[in-house]
Amino acid sequence: MTENDQISEIVFYLTAAVYALLGAGGALVLYQATTKKAKLSWRLSLNNWQRPFLCLAFLFELACLLYSLYEPYTLERSHLHLRGQKVNLKIVHLSDAHFDDTDRGERQIVAEVQDVKPDLIVFTGDAANTKAGLLRFALFIKALSAIAPTFAVSGNHDRLSQQFFESNGARLIDGETIKLETDKAQINIVGLDLYKQRRKDTSARTQVEAERNNESAGASNNASNNASNNASNSNSSVVLKCASNQASDRVSNRSASSPSANKDVQPMLLALSHCPACHKLAADLKADLFLCGHTHGGQVTLSPFRFFERGYYGGSPPAYVNRGLGMFGLPIRFLCPPELTIIELQKD
Repeated sequence: MTENDQISEIVFYLTAAVYALLGAGGALVLYQATTKKAKLSWRLSLNNWQRPFLCLAFLFELACLLYSLYEPYTLERSHLHLRGQKVNLKIVHLSDAHFDDTDRGERQIVAEVQDVKPDLIVFTGDAANTKAGLLRFALFIKALSAIAPTFAVSGNHDRLSQQFFESNGARLIDGETIKLETDKAQINIVGLDLYKQRRKDTSARTQVEAERNNESAGASNNASNNASNNASNSNSSVVLKCASNQASDRVSNRSASSPSANKDVQPMLLALSHCPACHKLAADLKADLFLCGHTHGGQVTLSPFRFFERGYYGGSPPAYVNRGLGMFGLPIRFLCPPELTIIELQKD
């Protein structure tokens, strides 16, 4: 577990403990202030303004608790516009579904994504908490892949195979680099896996560096194939046709040796990971944008201190930490609604 993970978990459990203590204390005070069994001396010690204040404080806390049970159903769209990029592209970023036995509006989420009309959908890990939730996630990811090309990386709670994603129209890219080509630009997407970093992410680094060396040196297609094979044969190329009506028309698989119409265009590198701790690795790879999740945005937030746990962060590379769709542990969210992130990349 990384330092950021430990901080996020400590903040979450401390917040839950504070809620529990305040709730117990508030209930006790309310009981003592109103019941006839309470000692008369204690009741008399409360003046006229203290009694209504304590009652209001307890009711306010109860309202916050009820709202925290409601907030998980309030999906929020977040928009991020980045100019000066190497490609014009609209990306939908989702993370941390944590689906379980309860329907938490998966159809609404799919409808929201459909309304956005993205060119690309990415999911940065943690699919489900239960077997029933996994079935829900399978239907969910299948519906997303019918909208746009969909790529995913594993989360710390995931044990899903490439076959699972492929059977539902998506692709798992842990430790892989995927080439996407538009009419005017090329995008490389690398999947960084924190929990297999020594074994797979080194392979991903080898792929990215080999591709960049080949592109800068004007290497032949055969050399590109050799570099790909040396990187565990996990590199592939995909043609992405932006703004097409059908997702099936957007993507066609082809070998890495196929000629590219954009040899002179410097590709954009998009790095995906479940955990923010992989930001340093993305920086080592000289990624242009880093997307991740894992933190749930804090899930229950009472403090302005974010500890790299939600939202946009500048730097090299710029990063976006998605608050996620679901929950882990307590089935509540407070001042941290589930999030659908829309990222629009623009050249100018």
